[in-house]
Amino acid sequence: MMITAMSSWWLVPYVAKALARGEILYAKHFLDEGLRTQLMSMLTWVFGIRTNFNRNPGKTGKHFQEILAPNNWSRLLETYSRADPSDTWKGLLEMCDLFREFVHEVADKYGFEYPHQDDSRVTKHLLEIHDLCIGDEI
Repeated sequence: MMITAMSSWWLVPYVAKALARGEILYAKHFLDEGLRTQLMSMLTWVFGIRTNFNRNPGKTGKHFQEILAPNNWSRLLETYSRADPSDTWKGLLEMCDLFREFVHEVADKYGFEYPHQDDSRVTKHLLEIHDLCIGDEI
């Protein structure tokens, strides 16, 4: 069975293209409404795994800090970017990295196949757009 993580990866180019075009509101919409929803869903699964599904992560993940390593909690907070292109790029890249990290924990636990090739292709495209727009600024 393949884990259905691709809805997240298919939204990534929308954010990158919007940032490349200077469309910050469009980029923020897909980052916060689309990608964040997927990341929070994945973190809810991780919370369940780490608590044997005996606890609720709370509304909007208010208890995530209890199960995340301090560095991952800080990384999650960094995904809440300002409406600034550079900051939004940082949030997008961090969100992708966190999602990738946590999806493997869930996939491994339940024996799901993760679409590594799709992840690699989308990430390569994302970094190409990033380098055209920002380069080494981030």
